[in-house]
Amino acid sequence: MKYVFVLLLYFLLATTGVGQSFVDRYYADLIEDDRSIVVQVSGDLFQYASIVVADSGDDEVTELLAGIRSLKVVALEGHEQPNNLFLLGLKYTVGDYEELVSIKSMEGRLSLNIDEEDNIVNEVVIIGAKDSVFFVASILTEIKLEDLSNIIKKVQKESWQPLKELSESDYDQFSISPNPVAISGELTIHLPESMLGGKVELLDGSGSILKGLDILSTEHQLSVEGLETGSYTISISLDETTFKRKVLIVE
Repeated sequence: MKYVFVLLLYFLLATTGVGQSFVDRYYADLIEDDRSIVVQVSGDLFQYASIVVADSGDDEVTELLAGIRSLKVVALEGHEQPNNLFLLGLKYTVGDYEELVSIKSMEGRLSLNIDEEDNIVNEVVIIGAKDSVFFVASILTEIKLEDLSNIIKKVQKESWQPLKELSESDYDQFSISPNPVAISGELTIHLPESMLGGKVELLDGSGSILKGLDILSTEHQLSVEGLETGSYTISISLDETTFKRKVLIVE
């Protein structure tokens, strides 16, 4: 049972988490659909699993399992237009969730979103579409934002390219400082080597591109002079992979 979380995510992506989650709020109709597969796991199981894993010495997995309050997954097979459901799911995340990773390939699409406050992730939402299958998952948890990328790397699934790319992503090497940044200041953006040749974009709350530059090295400076105070997004992208982080501009 050392990799309970990995196995659960395997079932999440292969076919098809509990509480008032993203899934509960927006997908009650799919939960009731006879074609859907619904998986729901309470926090008690994760607490038990964390005790078992603790003996293995894998502190990261132990801490993760102990922090999970619930997992809920809904997967709908045989849908005529799963990509439309995927795009609708992205609309549901606007305002309350921050998209961290977006992957689009010939084999399907995957979006990883979080509800985060004070560097603590309270919910992870994964939305995906492949062939005629749509799935959405919600993990209610308490985990540090900087630990999330390490957990992503523990997900192993060779048969679906978007998930493989997610597990192999270098999101942990993407950082921004200072954050918050003064209104007349400059951001230093640290980037993974895997994104060389891509683009950095500064987006406002509506998603409009305010500034952009080509990724030519693993470190770039970006001035925020002339911008108003508020919340913005730094997006880096190359081919079908996009990473995002929020940045706050203050007086």
